[in-house]
Amino acid sequence: MAKAAKLSDTEKLARLEHLADDAAARLDYALMLLSTERQHEVVASALEVLAGGDDPRLRPVLLARYGQLAESPSRLDSGASLRAALLRALGPLALPEDRPLLERAAMTYESLPPFTPASITLKRSKTSMPVPTARN
Repeated sequence: MAKAAKLSDTEKLARLEHLADDAAARLDYALMLLSTERQHEVVASALEVLAGGDDPRLRPVLLARYGQLAESPSRLDSGASLRAALLRALGPLALPEDRPLLERAAMTYESLPPFTPASITLKRSKTSMPVPTARN
């Protein structure tokens, strides 16, 4: 997928909103943003557009993005908010082969400064974990 033109985050969000009347173009743009953007607000907005979708392009993009964030979680997704959103979007699309990833995600704990027991976050509590079912 092509990277977004040199637009500010505000312009990217405005474009995503502007495309509300063109579902296909909005889906394409949200997929591109999810694949290429680093800013949490832009990625989160793209996920809002994509959540609940059943486009066949969505699952591989969700899995790839989750994998990127999981490689360096404290640097790329401190607090796991994007990974939790990715898992919520993956829910209706999850396949049995996604089970190991979902099990690892359910067992993931993350400590956030100031590293007190109150700051330990269980990602599972932020999202209901999808249960893969056989799909045709």
